[in-house]
Amino acid sequence: MHNGFRFHLTKRANHDPPAFRFQQSAQGKNPTMNPCGGWGPSSSSSDLSSSACWPVKRYCRREGPAWVPVDDGSGSYTLQCRGGQLMLSQSGTVLESLPLSNHTQMHGISKGDTLLIAVRHQTTGRKFKVRFSSLQTSKSCVKYLQNFFPMKDITKPEESVPIPLGEMYEQLMHTTPTDCVPNPDPIPPSFPLEETLQMCILDPSFPNLVVRVADILSKFDQAREVDG
Repeated sequence: MHNGFRFHLTKRANHDPPAFRFQQSAQGKNPTMNPCGGWGPSSSSSDLSSSACWPVKRYCRREGPAWVPVDDGSGSYTLQCRGGQLMLSQSGTVLESLPLSNHTQMHGISKGDTLLIAVRHQTTGRKFKVRFSSLQTSKSCVKYLQNFFPMKDITKPEESVPIPLGEMYEQLMHTTPTDCVPNPDPIPPSFPLEETLQMCILDPSFPNLVVRVADILSKFDQAREVDG
């Protein structure tokens, strides 16, 4: 017993690691898992005694080659730093607990509102990722945790809004810039058009070319319908 609390081992699915549930002694009620009095760090220091917590909307665990969502339906998640530990909990059950002092074996990767945390332990490793309730919450968490272990942000910078394919097609078809070279004269009557077409038809690869051109024109028409 520590400070009036008992740790009870909760058995989960066979493939899940043990999870601990905080429970207060019989004299009181179950404690809340939000010790911060609000979201975000309660101290700007990187001291292990500082605390912080952030709401999480989704949690996935790496199992073999796949990411497996973990949710027992009991409530929302909370990622918190407390007493030198990084803990992820759901309705009082601790799903992840990592010592922040073990910074040489931990690293994080941030992308948008998602944070991946990887831990190395001798010949084994563990990965899990969380999705926060907002981008601002994710940035707050990353800023805090980078005081304890390496973090890498791979969020792509905002790019210019692309022009839809259909709109580009319309511009190319109906816009005539003043600095363009004038259109060439029509095919003169003396041009051997019939012979040229016969040569094209006799070419074994000509039917494939016709099919490719038809497919491209069809995609242009479909893009115009979607963008319209």
